[in-house]
Amino acid sequence: MENEAPYNEPYKIFAAGTKEFRPFGIILDDGSHKTYHQLISFTSLFRDALKEGGCYMVEDMHTNYWTSHVDTPQSFMEFAKQMVDMLHEPYLGRKEINFRHKHAEAITELALSYLGANLGGIAFYDSIIVFDKKTKHLPKSEQR
Repeated sequence: MENEAPYNEPYKIFAAGTKEFRPFGIILDDGSHKTYHQLISFTSLFRDALKEGGCYMVEDMHTNYWTSHVDTPQSFMEFAKQMVDMLHEPYLGRKEINFRHKHAEAITELALSYLGANLGGIAFYDSIIVFDKKTKHLPKSEQR
């Protein structure tokens, strides 16, 4: 967007005003339904305002299919679909033996993006997306 400052200001005010109540166990985005606001809300609140084990929900997702509500190059729905890959980030570009217990090529730690390391699950429902926040541990595999 050309001038993001007016759009960001309410979120800055909200973020500052909610600090004393954080972290939240549940966040339900029932905002303007504009994709820009959904993206800003998620990127502002999932990391800093949602506690470990918390749940972030965005409702009225059907509005992402209405041109009157899509005001960003990428809709929130498209962003959420890409997050399915982020959920599986530990496995991208690796082999099963990298996770095999006591294998010579097993990795002992991973460098992941914030979402790759803290996104525990995503569920898609009719007009609702639910994100679970859970810190990931190094996946393990064993040969059977």
